[in-house]
Amino acid sequence: MTIPAEQLADIPLGKVVPVRAGTYLVKIQSDPKTYAVEPFGKLRWIPTEALAINLFGNNWSTRVRDLDVSQFANYEIGDPLAFGEAPSGFIYRMAGGQWNAVVERTTHQLSDLARSANGLSSRFVSAVVPSAVSALTSGGEIGGYEPSLAGVVADGSAKISAPAFGS
Repeated sequence: MTIPAEQLADIPLGKVVPVRAGTYLVKIQSDPKTYAVEPFGKLRWIPTEALAINLFGNNWSTRVRDLDVSQFANYEIGDPLAFGEAPSGFIYRMAGGQWNAVVERTTHQLSDLARSANGLSSRFVSAVVPSAVSALTSGGEIGGYEPSLAGVVADGSAKISAPAFGS
């Protein structure tokens, strides 16, 4: 959407939008740790490459985004991930099967309506083996909108254009 510069200037700046849970992994250049993002900007350190591969596949590093160090303070550091555990917001399937979502250490099957209502993209669905999520408990099906799965992706893909001031 294109809006006049004057209208854009009237919109107050808000807080930094965290990377959407279950999409990208994040890090900062001054720290070698890679983190999974959970809802509301909570970070969970992925302590080994083996765990990253187990959850996000052999190409896990293509999901890593470097955060500007000034944005890192907007996130909260949680406990490191353990083997068999997955971060909240993680979307996965086993051997081409049903989509599942992790919500607070519980795994839930996702209906087609839930996939659509929460704006979930197949490009962020991880194919995992059962041991990758063995520490999770099983929950029921999510059939619609789930606040901890829906969110905004702050990956620089949004574009706002406005005419230059004075034009």
